[in-house]
Amino acid sequence: MELYRNFWLYFYFQGFEGHEWMDYGLPWPNFLLHAQNGVFIGWIIEGYPGTKKSEEYFNDIIARFLLTFAEYKPERLPYAPYGAHMDNERAHKLLDREYDLKEFQGLKSISLQRLPQLQGESVEHIDQTFWAIKNFTEACIKEFGEGVVVPYQTIEDFAMRNFLAKKERSTLKAKCRSIWNWYNERGWTIPQRREFEMTRSERAKANAKLKYQRAQAAILGVVKGLITDEFKRKDGSWNISQIAKYLGMSRNTVKKHLEELQEKGLLT
Repeated sequence: MELYRNFWLYFYFQGFEGHEWMDYGLPWPNFLLHAQNGVFIGWIIEGYPGTKKSEEYFNDIIARFLLTFAEYKPERLPYAPYGAHMDNERAHKLLDREYDLKEFQGLKSISLQRLPQLQGESVEHIDQTFWAIKNFTEACIKEFGEGVVVPYQTIEDFAMRNFLAKKERSTLKAKCRSIWNWYNERGWTIPQRREFEMTRSERAKANAKLKYQRAQAAILGVVKGLITDEFKRKDGSWNISQIAKYLGMSRNTVKKHLEELQEKGLLT
């Protein structure tokens, strides 16, 4: 891959606190400035996308930024920090360091395990740029309301603004047209919500609910199983301590679930 000169990956994230990049093992930013409603953050990349192949590689990393931090409505800024931003005393600067794109592999990546394979995508590579534009389009549908047409130009402007388009302009337009047509054929609805779109809080709630359901199922399985008598006292009440010990749960957890199971009529 031929890369020349230096290049900035510079973004603005809304509602960003400024430390979230650490969760993905990204290198220390060359520039970070807290604004009123978000954060300006950027890295100096060693080299420059001077070929079609290197441009695709840059776009792949940009797409992964957009997908990783989707909840912060990220926007790539097609320039380096300058003027008042660069001179701001509150800005954190580390300008004598350059990074290789390989140092950003901690970013999220759409995988074949999560998605149906698209025509033209190999097992080794997923078109991250396509999925970032698609993710943006679905965000627009949610904002405008299902059934409302998202203007094609809105999608194309997003793509041209966020991705490098010196050698890939026609390719980006083709991706935008494909996505626009796909949703237009489906009446501007979102057929299925994918797991990677969930925010951290939503995923945590979903995991907590699953854990709760599994615990209740485990308790129900024990008290209705073949060894039920081992967990009952002589007066017919449940031996909560014995059930808790058997399942490796706390006594309070077992007691709470037993009460709920009785309220649901699943246990007498």
